Parts: sequence; C-alpha cells; structure tokens
Amino acid sequence: MHPEHQNKTSDFFERKASEQSRQVVFFDKHTNLNNTLLKASFEMALLISKAKKSFTIGENLVLPAAIKICEIVHGDKIAEALRSIPVSNDTIKRRIDCMGDYIKSQLLIQIKRSDTFAIQLDESTDLTNNAQLMVFVRYQYNLQINEDLLFCETLSETTKGIDIFKKVNDFFLINELFWSKCVGVCTDGAAAMTGKISGFKAEVMKVNSDVKFVHCIIHREHLTFRKIGCELNSIMNDVVSMVNFVKSRALNSRLFKILCEDVGSNHNTLLFHTDVRWLSRGKVLKRVIELSDELRIFLCDIKPDLSALLSDEKWMCLASYLADFFDKVNELNLSLQGKSTNILILTSKIQAFNQKLSSWLNAFNNGDSSMFPSLHDFLTANELSIAISVSSVITDHMSSMLTFLSKYFPNLNEDNELNWVKIPFSISLKYDHIPWAAKEQLIEIREDSTLETEFNEKELTEFWLRRQQEYPLISKAALLILMPFASTYLCETAFSQLQIIKNKHRSCISQQSLEANLRISVSNITPDINMLCENMQAHPSH
Repeated sequence: MHPEHQNKTSDFFERKASEQSRQVVFFDKHTNLNNTLLKASFEMALLISKAKKSFTIGENLVLPAAIKICEIVHGDKIAEALRSIPVSNDTIKRRIDCMGDYIKSQLLIQIKRSDTFAIQLDESTDLTNNAQLMVFVRYQYNLQINEDLLFCETLSETTKGIDIFKKVNDFFLINELFWSKCVGVCTDGAAAMTGKISGFKAEVMKVNSDVKFVHCIIHREHLTFRKIGCELNSIMNDVVSMVNFVKSRALNSRLFKILCEDVGSNHNTLLFHTDVRWLSRGKVLKRVIELSDELRIFLCDIKPDLSALLSDEKWMCLASYLADFFDKVNELNLSLQGKSTNILILTSKIQAFNQKLSSWLNAFNNGDSSMFPSLHDFLTANELSIAISVSSVITDHMSSMLTFLSKYFPNLNEDNELNWVKIPFSISLKYDHIPWAAKEQLIEIREDSTLETEFNEKELTEFWLRRQQEYPLISKAALLILMPFASTYLCETAFSQLQIIKNKHRSCISQQSLEANLRISVSNITPDINMLCENMQAHPSH
C-alpha cells in the first residue's frame, strides 16, 4: 500500500473503485459506439457503391436525410448520434476500396481451390479514352459453377494481342494463378484476340496449348445478320432518314408527339438507330411500322419523298418483312444473353433458329406469310398478294441468312458429338470419340436409374460436379465442355456499368476505386463488414 493511503478510511477506497469502474464503463460504451458508427459507415458505402453514385452523396444527401428523418420520428437525441458517422468523400472511397479488396481476396481463394477455370475478356475505351481490359472468370466452388469479375485494368499504350496477354499474364503471376488450370478463353473474335501469329490466342497457346478458344456466340450471331443485301439496305437507310428527320429536331419531335397523341397511337416517339446496339435495328424498324400512318401524315408536306415511300406497297412490304425478321432476331439475341450459359445451351438455340429459318423459307415459297405478322397484316388489310419482285427479295435474303449461319456456325448441320453431356441417359448416343475408360463410366451412369432421377431434378453442371468422386474421368470430360464461356455477355454488361460509374461528373475516379465499384456491383461475393470492422480502428466523424 502506498504510504499516503495508509491512514485512509474504507470510504475512500470504495469511492476510488467506483470512479475507476465508471471510467471503464465509459471507455467500453465509447468503443462500442465507435464500432457501431464504423459499421454504419461501411453499410452506407456499400449502398452507395451498389447504386453507382458519387462518393460525396453520403455527406451531401444520405446522412443529412437520415438525420432529418430521425429528428422528425425519434427526436434530436437519436439524430445527434448519427452526426458522428464518418461519411466524407475520402472515407467512403476507402470503405469501397477496402470491400473491393476483400471480394478480390475471397475470389482468388475460391479460384485456387478449383481444379479448372475459364475466362472471358474484352477491351473497350472509356469516357477518358483509356482502354479498359475486362476479364471475367468461371470456376467451380462448393459444387457450383461460379462467375465473377477477375479484374479490370487499363492498357496504358497499344491494345495489341501481346499487350493484352502481358496484362493477363502479370495478373496471373502476381496472384499465383496458373495457365495450366485454364481450360477456356472466350473473346469477341477481334484480330488482336484471335490472331494466330501475334494475337492474344497465339501467346496463350505458347504457355498452354490445350486451352479452348471460343468466339463469342452473340458476336457471331450479330455478324450473321449484319449484311442484308442492297435493296433491303436501302429500305433500312430510308427508315433511318425518317427517324433522324423527326428525332434530330426538337420542334419536329414535339409536333410528332402531339400528332400521335391526337390520333390515339400506342406510341408517341420514334427510336434512334445505333449500329453498336444488338437490338437497335429490330426495335427501330418495328416502331416505324407501328407508326407508319402517323409518319406519312407528318412527312406529307415537309418531306414528300419520304412520305411517298410509306404509301408505296413494295416498300411497305419489304419494310414490314424487315421489322418482323429482326424482331425474331432480337428474340434470339435475348435468349443468348444471361449468366451461367454454356456452349451446349447457346448452340442449341442457334440450331433451333436455323431450323425455323429453313421452315419459314419453305412456307414462304408456298405462299404462306403468316410467320411475319406485320407483313401479313399489311397484305391482309390492303387485300394484296405478294408481288414477285417482293417475294424474290425476301427469299434471297432468307437464303443468304442460312448461308451466313453455316459460315459462322459451321458445325450446326453435323451430328452433335456433345449430346452425351446434356442427355447422358439417351439410348441413341454417339460417343465413339470418348476414350474407353471414360466411356465405361458413362455406360455405368446411363444404366443407373437413381442417377437418371437426380439428373432430371438438378441443373446440368451440378449433376456432373456431383459425379467427380465416383466417375472422375467422364465428369472431368463433361466439365471441360461446360466450363468455358460461350459469350462475352458478362464483359458487355460490365462495360455498361462502367459507363455509369465513370461518367462525365466522375471522370477522374481512380482505377482502384473504379475496379472496386465494379466488383461490388457485379460480384456474387458479399463483403463481410463485421470482419472488416474488427480489423480496423474506429474513428468518429469530426
């Protein structure tokens, strides 16, 4: 005991103990409060990132709105506690970067546990003329095939195949990913990607010659239907001229809208055409056909040459056919989009369209136009029959589309040797190309009725993932087919999100924050905010 405390009474010591206890309680409450504020800051940053909003919206709108709501609903005391939540621009940026790093680290852990993985990649120029390289990865984890953003980085100089390979290869080396595990690469078919001498494909084949390269099926589908012939192309140009005349002038747009509203049209605006949009051509044509009467009236005095086209029977027949045809192409395109697709699913959709196109051509040659509703309605309403000049243009176009389909999808008309993956229990399978050891395992699977029941209840990839232990050879062969991407759809959608995140008001956003925002927006991995808070010192807002 200290000499000064020898003559003190028990009351003195009780008072000191009480003071110390109050200090400890205050410290604990203060620490808990700071941790709560830190978690609130992370949650707000997560919401801001998912909404793709500016970092300053936290302190300029979200927090002031929350404080005002609390003042009205709960009173000033609770509202005052919210003022200490750290939500400054720099703080929100750090929180988003931190969550992005967490998602990336968890993704890499999961990829490394996968026996194989596949990538899709694409390159595009952003608002500030920086070439952004987007790479997505597909891998197996917890008996599921997962897809996620691997990285998004800038190509500082040229965008040649060697530059793209160096960027991907450097990322693999830094993060200890191996080309030997990569079984598939999907690209858009550009020369820089697929060049056999100096392209990205050539460089990849040097390190792993077993990688399967896939030309994006959606891109091939777009190339197939791009060329439509001189006469139909002239129709398309006329349609674009009509749309541009109305839409490019504000007064014309307003007057046309008023006209459509006066006559009770279902639509009151036209749609701009842009060649880089997959669905643009079909949507523009369909809207023009639906508003053809209104357009003819509107253009009658100011553009009589264009108005006369809308009264020309041949022109209207061909324009109606184009609208119907590209409406069907748009349906195909939409069916090819989406996540968790594979070469079997998308190829079957192309095969189905190829067969439908052949049946349309045969029926049309026999005088049946009912498969093209706009054309059929126009002919019926005007009591017309299809002229020989119109019929020849339409049949030539469908025939050329069948030719282009066989060019860009050369294996459509051949026996599909991959049917054993999607229908392993069919008795008419052809699997002579499969090695004997794997073939024997496939026969065992086919004769197991319990597995057939499971196959009908589960998704295709999950079924084969669950067979890895019992039938490793045939399941590995199946997964080598199912694992590669069949399109660059994920890259395309991510580029759309990138344009929202890096807009003219946020053109100076750092690459790290840009990638972190993209990860949070597109990733299936949710950041563990509680764990992040535990590893970070809590500081209240000043």
